[in-house]
Amino acid sequence: MTNTPPVGGVQEIDGRRLFAHRSGDGGPSVVFLPDASAGGLDYFGVQQEVSRFTTAVVYDRGGTGYSDPLPLPRTATAGVTVRTVRHYHHVGLLAEPGRDASGYRRYSAQAAVDLIRIRTLADAGVPLARVDTLLHARPAEFAAAIAGSTPSCDARSTSSPKTGSGSPN
Repeated sequence: MTNTPPVGGVQEIDGRRLFAHRSGDGGPSVVFLPDASAGGLDYFGVQQEVSRFTTAVVYDRGGTGYSDPLPLPRTATAGVTVRTVRHYHHVGLLAEPGRDASGYRRYSAQAAVDLIRIRTLADAGVPLARVDTLLHARPAEFAAAIAGSTPSCDARSTSSPKTGSGSPN
Protein backbone atom coordinates (compact mmCIF):
# COMPACT_ATOMS: atom_id res chain seq x y z
CA MET A 1 0.00 0.00 0.00
CA THR A 2 1.24 3.46 -0.84
CA ASN A 3 1.38 6.24 1.75
CA THR A 4 -0.42 8.70 -0.53
CA PRO A 5 -4.17 8.25 -0.82
CA PRO A 6 -5.63 8.50 -4.34
CA VAL A 7 -8.17 11.13 -3.19
CA GLY A 8 -8.62 13.30 -0.14
CA GLY A 9 -5.79 14.18 2.12
CA VAL A 10 -3.99 13.37 5.31
CA GLN A 11 -4.41 15.57 8.37
CA GLU A 12 -1.90 15.58 11.20
CA ILE A 13 -3.47 15.26 14.64
CA ASP A 14 -1.27 14.93 17.74
CA GLY A 15 1.65 13.91 15.53
CA ARG A 16 -0.28 11.15 13.74
CA ARG A 17 -1.64 11.14 10.20
CA LEU A 18 -5.38 10.64 9.69
CA PHE A 19 -6.78 10.16 6.20
CA ALA A 20 -10.03 11.99 5.40
CA HIS A 21 -11.87 12.81 2.18
CA ARG A 22 -14.66 15.41 2.06
CA SER A 23 -16.92 16.00 -0.90
CA GLY A 24 -20.18 17.81 -1.57
CA ASP A 25 -21.77 20.80 0.14
CA GLY A 26 -24.62 21.47 2.48
CA GLY A 27 -25.91 20.02 5.67
CA PRO A 28 -26.42 18.02 7.59
CA SER A 29 -23.06 16.42 6.94
CA VAL A 30 -22.86 12.65 6.59
CA VAL A 31 -19.77 10.96 8.05
CA PHE A 32 -19.13 7.35 7.10
CA LEU A 33 -17.68 5.40 10.05
CA PRO A 34 -15.74 2.40 8.75
CA ASP A 35 -15.63 -0.65 10.98
CA ALA A 36 -12.31 -2.11 12.09
CA SER A 37 -11.94 -4.26 8.98
CA ALA A 38 -12.77 -1.51 6.46
CA GLY A 39 -11.13 1.65 5.26
CA GLY A 40 -12.74 4.94 4.35
CA LEU A 41 -12.27 4.36 0.64
CA ASP A 42 -14.45 1.24 0.91
CA TYR A 43 -17.31 3.75 1.16
CA PHE A 44 -16.08 5.98 -1.66
CA GLY A 45 -18.82 5.07 -4.16
CA VAL A 46 -21.60 5.64 -1.64
CA GLN A 47 -19.92 8.84 -0.47
CA GLN A 48 -19.93 10.20 -4.01
CA GLU A 49 -23.65 9.53 -4.37
CA VAL A 50 -24.47 11.15 -1.02
CA SER A 51 -22.24 14.15 -1.81
CA ARG A 52 -24.61 15.08 -4.65
CA PHE A 53 -27.06 16.21 -1.92
CA THR A 54 -24.96 17.19 1.10
CA THR A 55 -21.44 17.18 2.57
CA ALA A 56 -20.07 13.64 2.89
CA VAL A 57 -16.87 12.58 4.67
CA VAL A 58 -15.00 9.27 4.73
CA TYR A 59 -11.93 8.61 6.82
CA ASP A 60 -9.67 5.80 7.99
CA ARG A 61 -9.63 4.91 11.66
CA GLY A 62 -6.22 4.85 13.30
CA GLY A 63 -4.17 1.91 12.08
CA THR A 64 -6.29 1.27 8.99
CA GLY A 65 -5.97 2.37 5.37
CA TYR A 66 -3.87 5.52 5.06
CA SER A 67 -4.02 6.54 8.76
CA ASP A 68 -1.18 6.00 11.20
CA PRO A 69 -1.55 3.39 13.96
CA LEU A 70 -2.96 4.42 17.33
CA PRO A 71 -0.74 4.32 20.41
CA LEU A 72 -0.96 1.13 22.43
CA PRO A 73 -2.21 0.06 24.84
CA ARG A 74 -5.52 1.78 24.25
CA THR A 75 -6.73 0.66 27.68
CA ALA A 76 -4.59 3.43 29.18
CA THR A 77 -7.57 5.78 28.93
CA ALA A 78 -9.30 3.63 31.55
CA GLY A 79 -6.21 3.69 33.76
CA VAL A 80 -5.38 0.00 33.40
CA THR A 81 -2.89 -2.08 31.47
CA VAL A 82 -3.75 -4.79 28.98
CA ARG A 83 -2.43 -7.34 31.48
CA THR A 84 -4.86 -6.03 34.12
CA VAL A 85 -7.79 -6.33 31.71
CA ARG A 86 -6.78 -9.94 30.97
CA HIS A 87 -6.66 -10.62 34.71
CA TYR A 88 -10.19 -9.21 35.09
CA HIS A 89 -11.28 -11.56 32.28
CA HIS A 90 -9.59 -14.51 34.04
CA VAL A 91 -11.24 -13.88 37.43
CA GLY A 92 -14.64 -13.24 35.85
CA LEU A 93 -15.01 -9.53 36.62
CA LEU A 94 -15.11 -8.49 32.98
CA ALA A 95 -16.52 -10.62 30.19
CA GLU A 96 -14.09 -11.25 27.36
CA PRO A 97 -15.70 -10.02 24.15
CA GLY A 98 -15.41 -11.65 20.77
CA ARG A 99 -12.90 -10.49 18.21
CA ASP A 100 -13.65 -8.50 15.09
CA ALA A 101 -12.40 -9.37 11.60
CA SER A 102 -9.04 -7.72 12.30
CA GLY A 103 -8.53 -9.76 15.48
CA TYR A 104 -9.15 -6.97 18.00
CA ARG A 105 -11.48 -7.40 20.95
CA ARG A 106 -14.54 -5.15 20.60
CA TYR A 107 -15.70 -3.86 23.98
CA SER A 108 -19.13 -2.33 24.44
CA ALA A 109 -19.70 1.01 26.13
CA GLN A 110 -21.01 -0.86 29.18
CA ALA A 111 -17.79 -2.88 29.38
CA ALA A 112 -15.82 0.37 29.41
CA VAL A 113 -17.99 1.68 32.26
CA ASP A 114 -17.55 -1.62 34.11
CA LEU A 115 -13.78 -1.44 33.65
CA ILE A 116 -13.67 2.05 35.16
CA ARG A 117 -15.89 0.96 38.06
CA ILE A 118 -13.69 -2.10 38.72
CA ARG A 119 -10.58 0.09 38.69
CA THR A 120 -12.21 2.68 40.98
CA LEU A 121 -13.21 0.02 43.52
CA ALA A 122 -9.80 -1.66 43.36
CA ASP A 123 -8.04 1.70 43.85
CA ALA A 124 -10.23 2.30 46.91
CA GLY A 125 -8.93 -0.93 48.42
CA VAL A 126 -12.02 -3.04 47.85
CA PRO A 127 -10.87 -6.67 47.47
CA LEU A 128 -11.44 -8.07 43.98
CA ALA A 129 -13.50 -10.87 45.52
CA ARG A 130 -16.02 -8.21 46.63
CA VAL A 131 -15.84 -6.03 43.50
CA ASP A 132 -18.14 -8.38 41.58
CA THR A 133 -21.01 -7.80 44.04
CA LEU A 134 -20.49 -4.02 43.92
CA LEU A 135 -19.95 -3.73 40.19
CA HIS A 136 -23.60 -3.04 39.43
CA ALA A 137 -24.53 -1.66 42.83
CA ARG A 138 -26.73 1.37 43.26
CA PRO A 139 -24.88 4.69 43.42
CA ALA A 140 -25.14 5.03 47.22
CA GLU A 141 -23.78 1.54 47.85
CA PHE A 142 -21.00 2.06 45.29
CA ALA A 143 -20.03 5.40 46.88
CA ALA A 144 -20.08 3.85 50.35
CA ALA A 145 -17.73 1.09 49.24
CA ILE A 146 -15.30 3.66 47.86
CA ALA A 147 -15.52 5.74 51.03
CA GLY A 148 -14.89 2.61 53.11
CA SER A 149 -18.15 2.94 55.02
CA THR A 150 -19.81 -0.30 53.98
CA PRO A 151 -21.40 -2.28 56.84
CA SER A 152 -18.50 -4.76 56.99
CA CYS A 153 -16.02 -1.88 57.16
CA ASP A 154 -18.10 -0.05 59.80
CA ALA A 155 -17.93 -3.04 62.12
CA ARG A 156 -14.15 -3.13 61.88
CA SER A 157 -13.66 0.62 62.21
CA THR A 158 -15.74 1.00 65.40
CA SER A 159 -13.77 -1.64 67.28
CA SER A 160 -10.59 -0.27 68.78
CA PRO A 161 -7.68 -2.72 68.96
CA LYS A 162 -6.55 -1.10 72.27
CA THR A 163 -9.82 -1.15 74.16
CA GLY A 164 -12.01 -3.57 72.23
CA SER A 165 -14.94 -1.47 73.45
CA GLY A 166 -16.32 -0.52 70.06
CA SER A 167 -15.34 3.07 70.68
CA PRO A 168 -12.14 4.66 69.47
CA ASN A 169 -11.66 6.47 72.83
